[in-house]
Amino acid sequence: MVVVTRQTCASMLHPVERTLDRTALVLRHRRLVYLVAWSHTGSGLEIDDLVQEGMCGLLIAADRYDPGRGVRFWTYARYRVREAIRNAIFEHSPLVHVPAYLIRMINHAMTRLSAVLGRLPTITELADALEIDPDICERAIRALDRPVSLSAPAERDDAPLSEAVPDASARDPETVVLDAATREKLDHLLDALPVRERVILRSRFGLDGPPRTFEELAQMCALSSARVRQLYRAALARLRDIACSERAEWV
Repeated sequence: MVVVTRQTCASMLHPVERTLDRTALVLRHRRLVYLVAWSHTGSGLEIDDLVQEGMCGLLIAADRYDPGRGVRFWTYARYRVREAIRNAIFEHSPLVHVPAYLIRMINHAMTRLSAVLGRLPTITELADALEIDPDICERAIRALDRPVSLSAPAERDDAPLSEAVPDASARDPETVVLDAATREKLDHLLDALPVRERVILRSRFGLDGPPRTFEELAQMCALSSARVRQLYRAALARLRDIACSERAEWV
């Protein structure tokens, strides 16, 4: 009868495994992390995230490994790496679970059809290529939609994604340029008016602040409302004549 002791089991292991050198164990078995991570692609996490989670599992395995049990570190670490990756997938996966094989099929078909059609395929075209129900294909694609952080880097640039997202509140550059040119031309025309008429028009239309009523203009200019209205109409007529004369000169 052969009695297997802990010392006998430990002697059957690799020298690195017997010395319990944590750094050497991790560096020697990095390939294991990539193998397990690649087997879980299409599960909702990027390959870089899968590798990172797998490395955490490998570090845990290196800390808890006991060579006296006679188990190869590769076997023990594979269990810990797979456990760490699956836990991360479970925590970050969408509420609707999509089988990994279906994800791979959709990604492959979408890449192939995009190259052939020169555009993204429709749900119907994708379902016909995969020979599945279009409703199932649509639900699977919707389940794979995941929110993306605006601080994440763009695909071809190190700049954050937020810099590539258009600002809905921003004005169109062409509109800004045209408005600036119009404002410059308007200021030029107003400068040709007498000072009092120019002040009344600018204040009435809110060019230098909020628009003012005729009563407010009367108090500001120390005039009656009727006189302010008279100056206002005269300023508009004078401004129209100046604009027509300059337009005639351009022609």
